[in-house]
Amino acid sequence: MPGYSSNAAVSKSAMDASKKADAATKAAGDDWESQSRAANAHYQAAQAHRGAGNETKAQDHDKQAKVHDEKAVAAQRDQGHAEMVGQDAEKLSKKAHLAAYGQDEKDARTEKELHDCAADAHDKASKAYDAAGMARETQYHSDMSESHKQFSSR
Repeated sequence: MPGYSSNAAVSKSAMDASKKADAATKAAGDDWESQSRAANAHYQAAQAHRGAGNETKAQDHDKQAKVHDEKAVAAQRDQGHAEMVGQDAEKLSKKAHLAAYGQDEKDARTEKELHDCAADAHDKASKAYDAAGMARETQYHSDMSESHKQFSSR
């Protein structure tokens, strides 16, 4: 029975693809990269199950892949927003530190006001990074906010 061993191999390949997809789902974090990897694993599993003639299982993997794709897009959008807010906080931070050497003619705020604004900007950046699931950047901006609060309390 040559067809039997071929079908068995295709079925085993589909089962292996399902295991990889399930592992990718368990390993997926809040970041877009891991969500994208999980989506790809589910798409591959869906193809393997279609090849094995199991359309029901293939559709299940297609649905899971779509969910991971949607999460990846949302996480990528959140990350992009967080990076933009973080860059704005960094610019304001630099401006606040430079204010100690003289006030910017284009900006009427005092050094204290600039540090207050920078602290608020870093708070917003920290929250944006937290929403994007980026712990290291969240902590960095939280620390920067505290640093600016110390400067403004002098």
